[in-house]
Amino acid sequence: MKQVFVSPGFIVLLIIASAIIIKEFINPIGMYGASNWSLTYYMVELIQGAFSLSIIIVITFYTAEVEWRARNTGIVDIVDSMPVHNFIFWLSKLLAVSLIVVVLLGFGMLFTLANQLRDPNKIDPVCYVSANEVAQQWFGHQLLPANVQGSAVLSETLSQYAALQLMVNKYGETKLRQFLSSELDDYLRGRSTEYLQEMPLMRAENQAYIYYNKGSIVMMAIADRIGFDKLNKAIKGLLEKFENSNSRKATTLDLLSAIKEVADPKAHAFINQQFSDINLYNIKLLAAKWEKETSQVNLKIDAARVIADGLGNETPAVFDDVVDIVVFANDPSDFSSETVVLYRQKHRLVNGENELVIRLNGSFNDGSQPAYVGVDPFVRFIGTDVKDNVLRIKTKAEE
Repeated sequence: MKQVFVSPGFIVLLIIASAIIIKEFINPIGMYGASNWSLTYYMVELIQGAFSLSIIIVITFYTAEVEWRARNTGIVDIVDSMPVHNFIFWLSKLLAVSLIVVVLLGFGMLFTLANQLRDPNKIDPVCYVSANEVAQQWFGHQLLPANVQGSAVLSETLSQYAALQLMVNKYGETKLRQFLSSELDDYLRGRSTEYLQEMPLMRAENQAYIYYNKGSIVMMAIADRIGFDKLNKAIKGLLEKFENSNSRKATTLDLLSAIKEVADPKAHAFINQQFSDINLYNIKLLAAKWEKETSQVNLKIDAARVIADGLGNETPAVFDDVVDIVVFANDPSDFSSETVVLYRQKHRLVNGENELVIRLNGSFNDGSQPAYVGVDPFVRFIGTDVKDNVLRIKTKAEE
């Protein structure tokens, strides 16, 4: 076995697979442009993707190598005369090849564990999962849903929202951006592999990518729109109304009604869109220029919305809504450092190209200056491609 582990072929395979993993750690971008969070299931997928080809090569090559060595040394000629069953020889060969595969995967596990532990200041997955599980017990034992479509929303989606509130209080909203970006990526991947029919959030069935991943984004978007206090009041009222009720079970219609009851009527259209339809948005920054003399940032933003049916057919729809425009002093996609926000304000965008002028207050005596600008960087809309949601600001000298 020592000869195998120090052989050039094995070392080359190990280096190639490790390089693939390290590349993902440096630039952890998901399938749809969102930044992946280093959750264990994603780390497992990463190991599978990076080492799958190497494992096939190892099994193919070293199985033949083991058999060739047995024939070359003449062992096969005396197997029948040995005082042990022939099965022992086959088992030893199987264990030898399996050990090589285990060692290869072990290197992948060490790399991914090191990545999860390398930044003690980032979001702790254990804290999030624990909060989510406690919330599931809280809602699951008090709010008994009716056996209809959307029943999982009343336990799973509300549990996600409760856990995310804890994460906001513990880490701040800017740090939570990576988690919501990962949730967006998981939702888009989930709907791309749907083999039956995607449902709107309020009618989600056994579709975890909807009531978990999409549910997280929708609840945080509504909380941002109407305020955490009002949304919490709506959920509390729903619990009090249906707590251990035997007369009628709660449905997502009751949840929707409770939220709209406390929300400003101006927010009702947005709330209905998130619960009742499958809305997909494409909001992208086309250009961003900073004029130092006037301390203003000139932006060009393109906005569009479509409504999809359960089979994925899309129909163009009107986009007319307020969207977060945020100016950063550093790269907000670099989650290893603290994100510095210089400006954050909601601006109304409509279909097509929009031109905005952002005037920044302050002289930036601390040395910071506008470096990046983001449109909906905190993931309040289900964007189909968020790679172009954040753009580095150019100065006149760079044009």
